[in-house]
Amino acid sequence: MIRAIAIGMVSIYAFDKVDRQLRYNEAYNISRDLGKPLLVIGGPHGSCFYKLIGFPAHGFGDVCYDISMEACKGAPRIVIGDIRTMPFTDNEFGVAYCSHVLEQLPTHEDCEVAIAEMQRVADRVIIASRTRLWIGNWMDSQLRRWIDQDENGEIYIQER
Repeated sequence: MIRAIAIGMVSIYAFDKVDRQLRYNEAYNISRDLGKPLLVIGGPHGSCFYKLIGFPAHGFGDVCYDISMEACKGAPRIVIGDIRTMPFTDNEFGVAYCSHVLEQLPTHEDCEVAIAEMQRVADRVIIASRTRLWIGNWMDSQLRRWIDQDENGEIYIQER
């Protein structure tokens, strides 16, 4: 029984990693098709796990934006700041790819402000968020809400 649960959790974790990379690849390709840079919000070395193994969770994009310089280590251009007030011009980017950031913001309203800010600086927004299926996400006290994005790009926020 425990073995089956462990295998299930590893499978879910692997699915989450693949989903994150597929979303990054989509963001990268769209930005290239639009002829504009890709903004990555939430550096690929942001989590303890990815810092530990030294392997990025996803690509850096053209600009890596995070509250931590360490999360973007190795990126071609790093900008440190708050997702709610980004120092970029309107529609400067083809895509804003946001990975595992919104669910950690203090309030629902902060998420709405951050989403509006991403929509201001980029033609498209692609979100990679944590899955409800991974038990570790339910135990993470920093995870305040669930974020979903449908195939039309609509973003949904659900408080935990």
